[in-house]
Amino acid sequence: MTGFVANPPAAPDTIVAGDGWWPSLSLNAFKAGIRVPSDLTTARIQDALVAGMIEATRELASWRELKEAAGASSLELVDAPTFAGESELVTLYRRAVFALAGADLADTSNDISATDAGRQRNEIRATSAVEHRRNATAAIRRIRGRTRNRATLI
Repeated sequence: MTGFVANPPAAPDTIVAGDGWWPSLSLNAFKAGIRVPSDLTTARIQDALVAGMIEATRELASWRELKEAAGASSLELVDAPTFAGESELVTLYRRAVFALAGADLADTSNDISATDAGRQRNEIRATSAVEHRRNATAAIRRIRGRTRNRATLI
């Protein structure tokens, strides 16, 4: 006997527009790339993505000015290596924005349960927020052409 398993229909995608220089981003790609709590509304997730775009573009404002002065009318037109058919810079920008949005969601999606399990979930989310911010910082530094440094305090 063979069983039929139907896949649920794909959720319609929302494209969050960039400002023309920075690329637009897919809400579905964000949900697929970052662990998003299932109880969050699409509006809240989109708000976090927009906030991530704002934060990343502010961090990269002076870098963008340099690239525009050199003639680049969009991020896609800045000379950079291409991987999997996409500019390294576009990939890193998306990674930075997704990580910043993920940190925002992790910070604001705390479990209100007073149980040990609820406290543990909150601790995991706090760790996740720190990791997301670290990933965003690394992507932004890479876009700027800066290296990553590690220091050990003794």
